[in-house]
Amino acid sequence: MPGSCNSWVMGRKNLCSLALACTTTLFTTGCDEGDGRPELDGEPTSAGGKADGAQQSGTASHAGALRWNQMQPVQTQAGGKPMFVSNNPELVRGLGILAGVPHPGLSLSGGQRASGAPLAQWEICEPGTTRCVPGSSLPVADRVIDPQCPQGGLRDFGVYLAHILPADLGAQRRLSFALHADDDVTVRVRGLMDTSDWSSQGVMLTTQKSWIGARIAETFFFGNPPERTIQIPKGQLVTIDTKQAKSLVEGRFDVETTGGCVYPYTVAHTEAALQALPGNYAPGDVKWPGWFNGQGLGRAAGVHDGDRLSGSQTVRIRTPNGVQGVGVLSQPESLPALAKHGDSADVLFGNYGAMYEQTFEIVNETAQCLHVAVEFVSYIDRNSTPGRTPTARFFQQTQSAGTIPTMFWNGPLQVTTKSGPTLHHAVLNYTPTEAELANPDSAVRSMRHPLTTVPIPVGESQVVHVDLPVPGYIVAPAAFTFSARPC
Repeated sequence: MPGSCNSWVMGRKNLCSLALACTTTLFTTGCDEGDGRPELDGEPTSAGGKADGAQQSGTASHAGALRWNQMQPVQTQAGGKPMFVSNNPELVRGLGILAGVPHPGLSLSGGQRASGAPLAQWEICEPGTTRCVPGSSLPVADRVIDPQCPQGGLRDFGVYLAHILPADLGAQRRLSFALHADDDVTVRVRGLMDTSDWSSQGVMLTTQKSWIGARIAETFFFGNPPERTIQIPKGQLVTIDTKQAKSLVEGRFDVETTGGCVYPYTVAHTEAALQALPGNYAPGDVKWPGWFNGQGLGRAAGVHDGDRLSGSQTVRIRTPNGVQGVGVLSQPESLPALAKHGDSADVLFGNYGAMYEQTFEIVNETAQCLHVAVEFVSYIDRNSTPGRTPTARFFQQTQSAGTIPTMFWNGPLQVTTKSGPTLHHAVLNYTPTEAELANPDSAVRSMRHPLTTVPIPVGESQVVHVDLPVPGYIVAPAAFTFSARPC
């Protein structure tokens, strides 16, 4: 990923060795400023975050929101620890290993998980690129992910998993997260997994704070998830967590070892207890034409470069009215794979399971006091016609076809200003108004959640920091918008 260095893997070959700055300057409305950007189409909103951050948003008070092609890219840098991701196949069609870092001596068959898909064999990726080669073709020394694990395992890493296990797999279907050790290892595990019934999903379920993706994200990042210490004997497989699947299964963990390295696995099975790894990969829907940036094979399944994205940007307000935006969850900042299954994506599109830690300094360069409203906005129009705000007809057609869900975001985010932190719960979903149904080819309102409104005197600035974990089962991309109006 351009502009990304992860110090955790500095021991690997060909990694960049220089720290890269992650700051940029943004300007609000105007080709009249000579910045060469398009004129922005939108009046500022009057909505502002309540002090307790409790409101759950759905739509904006105006239709003139910025379009995706007018967004500034987020300036962010991958960091934290590597993250083992198990999200491919999302829809599971049989039993077996879903994802796993192969330990020495592991032998698997049935490598093709769907017709026309590449083999699910383990691949090692060249740092800074999306070029990956089968691990079996490399010497053991070149299969290393963590420099302290010469056989290819991991010591300190995050875990994100999300799969759908349909009823035709049987009433006893389970998903287990397990670790294999190459020596006697003590493991500290922090996190949780849960299951939810997809067959009854709908607006009433997916827009609730108790929705599985939102619940996992809030508990893991802002709550007190379970924490335990587990002993894993040499050469043994130990189940860390298991769920009898209702349909959806999602989880987020941090794993830290002492005294050795481990190999994480997710497995679909029907036994009450997972005694050993199956000898095959689980079949499923892994073929996703156009999955990210118009190309790609499947969702992510592998070890990705980081579990956090951090950066800072300066928003310079030069006109008393107008709106500016910073896009997030897009392909350019997607976390690249360090190693992956051959039928899976080269990048973690949407950065599911990761945390954005973004700081915005908003500077008032006008001649009058300003109120600047900061909002979190869904930009589903990126997935329709580029550069066009979607219409009510677009939503009606795609939701009827089942290609666009009714919920686009449901999860927590924390906003910190000089007054302190405020935890929000944002729900972004589209329900047409009577006016939109009467005029279905007009642009729909933006789906947005007010975060805060800050007063900024002339020549001064305010800093707004946002911690945004990405929950499962949401729709990327999204954005932060900054709307100014005179005090």
